[in-house]
Amino acid sequence: NVIFSTLVCNIIAWVALFLSAHCELTLTLIRKHIFINNAKTWSDAQQFCRENYADLSTIDSHEELTRFKTDSNDQKADSTESWVGLNKLSVDRQWVWSDGSREISMPWKAGQPDTPYTAFCCKSSGGELYDYVCDHHSTRSRPIRQSL
Repeated sequence: NVIFSTLVCNIIAWVALFLSAHCELTLTLIRKHIFINNAKTWSDAQQFCRENYADLSTIDSHEELTRFKTDSNDQKADSTESWVGLNKLSVDRQWVWSDGSREISMPWKAGQPDTPYTAFCCKSSGGELYDYVCDHHSTRSRPIRQSL
């Protein structure tokens, strides 16, 4: 079976905002999800994103999920399967993002995750997440990494 997928890379940039009341410098993280058409396994996609952007995408809030969907629609990738940074490759087999943060309540596709002993990585399609075998070499993968 040939599965078409996308890996999405994030670019991270810090935006400095001056708050006039106290003249404090505040750094705000702005993320943008970049969809790249390139066939890769999860590990290869992560390496590509880290070398060229920042990392595979982390979707750590409902606001970030909205931004992810918007970026996906803007780049005409909303119906494409995409690798994201969520994985359970650590020793304790807990879902974590590739940046090290823990998975919070995420929009898993109904019935997902469904293969707890073989699928340790995660893809997104239509804004929903599902577990997937990490070493599957997709014919159309896009790295996702968020950042502006």
